[in-house]
Amino acid sequence: MPPVSRRWLYLAAAALLAIALIGLNRAVKGVAHQRVAISNGIPAVVYEPGPQRPFAAPPPEGVKWPVLVLAHGFTGNTGMMSQLGRRLARAGYAVITFDFEGHGENPHPFGRSGRLGLRADLDAVLLYARTQPHYDPERIAIAGHSMGGFAVVDYASRDPGVSAVIGISGGAIPSGPYTPPNTLLIFASGDPEFLRDASREAGAHFAGLDRVVLDRTYGDASRGTAVRVSEVEGLDHITILYSTETARRMAEWLGATLGPGAAPEELSDGRVLWSGLAFLAFLVVFCALVDALAPLLPRSELPVLPHPWRALGMLLASQVGAALLLAGVDTLGSSGPFGFVPLVVGGELLGFYALGGLLLALPLARRGALPARGLRDLRVWAGAAALLGFSYLVLGTIAQPFASLWLAPHRLGPAGLGFVLSLPLFAGLEWSLRSGDRTGVWAPLLGKLAVLVVIALSVMAGLLPSVLLLALGAFALIFALLELFCWRLSRAAPNPWIAALLQALWTGWITGAIFPVIAA
Repeated sequence: MPPVSRRWLYLAAAALLAIALIGLNRAVKGVAHQRVAISNGIPAVVYEPGPQRPFAAPPPEGVKWPVLVLAHGFTGNTGMMSQLGRRLARAGYAVITFDFEGHGENPHPFGRSGRLGLRADLDAVLLYARTQPHYDPERIAIAGHSMGGFAVVDYASRDPGVSAVIGISGGAIPSGPYTPPNTLLIFASGDPEFLRDASREAGAHFAGLDRVVLDRTYGDASRGTAVRVSEVEGLDHITILYSTETARRMAEWLGATLGPGAAPEELSDGRVLWSGLAFLAFLVVFCALVDALAPLLPRSELPVLPHPWRALGMLLASQVGAALLLAGVDTLGSSGPFGFVPLVVGGELLGFYALGGLLLALPLARRGALPARGLRDLRVWAGAAALLGFSYLVLGTIAQPFASLWLAPHRLGPAGLGFVLSLPLFAGLEWSLRSGDRTGVWAPLLGKLAVLVVIALSVMAGLLPSVLLLALGAFALIFALLELFCWRLSRAAPNPWIAALLQALWTGWITGAIFPVIAA
């Protein structure tokens, strides 16, 4: 592209990014919401019917909204539940989302009391809901996704004061003394088979039948015995959270069990459009930032790849070797070699990255193909840090309709460990597969694909935690983004170390922000 045309493209993208961020900010205020601190240090976000009220303005006098407590799943947070929360607030319900222990901004370590920890968090949130003057304590429902779905169904079997329960891609026969009242179990057609089967079996158990027909209501909502099992077509374990159809079915169930909400509106989230436009603009503006930084960054001669398939074979062998080295580790009986990483599942993933990276990078270093002297140039670190900082600020903002990616203070340490442990992998990948010709375009992309394939096969073989398979789509998106960034870097400011540092910083950021934190 001619320099003049590229400059105009960059200016247009910067203008679109600014407009989209302003639009996102305005859309955020379309639903009344606020952050609250619940007892026991639980951070929460409360959504209420109507647009954002002026500062310190109280809710309408005499209002008693029905309430939905909305719990996230494993590796989730309040941000991941925000679309559902906002849509159901538009349907006329007060919605309380919160961070379980170890997740998001909750400072308490995950799993300190097993299931009792999740129950204690739900206890605290339900107490908050029942003591708010403008919430109706007689009309409270609880819903949860995945781990949160199992938690709320179990909780409802122990708390007779709940009016309705919704398990989203999560729900099983509980162990408490009560039958959960007015239960909707909803799952995606793309959910793992064991989750779909568990929902069907639990629904049949609650209805007192051997099996149930999907999308048929059994029992009587007025008596608290209504049961429904529903499947949403064309979605998977993650996208079910962002579907308007999911919100519609939940709103219908709440209307039938809690009663209609106050002045229901269209179940939309205006943030999504602005977020999508901002993301497209971000990709172009990121390239503009790379071009602007290029004159300030040190350049390195990209290695020639006379045998790219051999290099890809070495990468694949290193990842398989890492999986086999970790195969005998009993993480259920011990903390394992990477137990010092205080992240549930994230520690095992980072351990896989670290071992695979060392198996790839050490042979390169031995033959002088991984020159560590490049790391002595502070410009290399400054360039990678500047690109990460821009990504953190912009992507952290535009990702808000889908997940919260901000790092709470107690997550900075795990994020730093993620950077250190993943650096050998990305350094080996860049120095062994990146080149200045066409090979440098497809070979690193295939290398990242190979890493994902080995992770998937390792999960299916039982060598890595099964929950990683549910997040494989997110990993693929992140790897694709990183490859786009590194390809642009290789053209504007070729230096494998900058690309390696950027990818390791990104990995530390994402793993540190998402995976549950445990006691160090």
